[in-house]
Amino acid sequence: MLRVWVVAVFGSLLLGSPSALAHQNHQRYHRAIIDPLETHHAIIEDEFTWNFRHEEDPEDGESAQQYELELAWAFADLFGVEVFVPVVHFDPRETTAASGIGDIELDIKLWSFVHPSSKFVVTPQANLILPTGERDRNFGKSSTVLEPALLADLVLGEHVALQANLEYGVSLDKDRRANDLGYAVSLAYSFFLGPQGSFSPLLELVGETIASGPKRGENAVTLLPGFKWSWGGWHAGVGYQFPLTNRREFEWALLSQVGYHLSW
Repeated sequence: MLRVWVVAVFGSLLLGSPSALAHQNHQRYHRAIIDPLETHHAIIEDEFTWNFRHEEDPEDGESAQQYELELAWAFADLFGVEVFVPVVHFDPRETTAASGIGDIELDIKLWSFVHPSSKFVVTPQANLILPTGERDRNFGKSSTVLEPALLADLVLGEHVALQANLEYGVSLDKDRRANDLGYAVSLAYSFFLGPQGSFSPLLELVGETIASGPKRGENAVTLLPGFKWSWGGWHAGVGYQFPLTNRREFEWALLSQVGYHLSW
């Protein structure tokens, strides 16, 4: 039933009003700036993206899938709003499989600084994670989290893009005061395919450090090699993620995404 629901939502969004699928104008930004798999780009835009994630932990005999709908709205290039709505399917070894909604995330990009060369973009962002997923079923963290963040995109030459995020998550619940520092870096090289297409091998480093509480100082770092394609208004990507540290939430993960730049 979960897969039927996913296909139905995805199809209805793609086959909706044709006027809603006009390509966003990106002349302000260099074409080497991409939308990586885990690292958030600093561009304010209108966009629809469908993210899929499959995690495996062979040692515990557990697996999980996450289907995530991502919608972004831009308001006159001054600020943007992004909403992430995940649906989680968890298949533990010792109990029955279960599906449900995860923690919904609301991101606000406050304002973008764009260098006249269009090769450098910096955007402050505020993220709000809502505890809509059940913690007891591993669907969420049962804690409201506020995350101030900074996003940056830098084009080196004409084909290389270095993109980075830095965020600090603060729990707003009195009984869950553990805060964390998150970071992500993406390095990509784009092969341009005509005036509107590109193929971009990429490598992402994603990490988290617990900044308070009994586990303060513990780190979790993962490496994510992958690819991104873009053509016209469409973009798609695949990647394989694995941990580099002893603290880990999975043994390996497969990621994929497909999206379209919108004009609402």
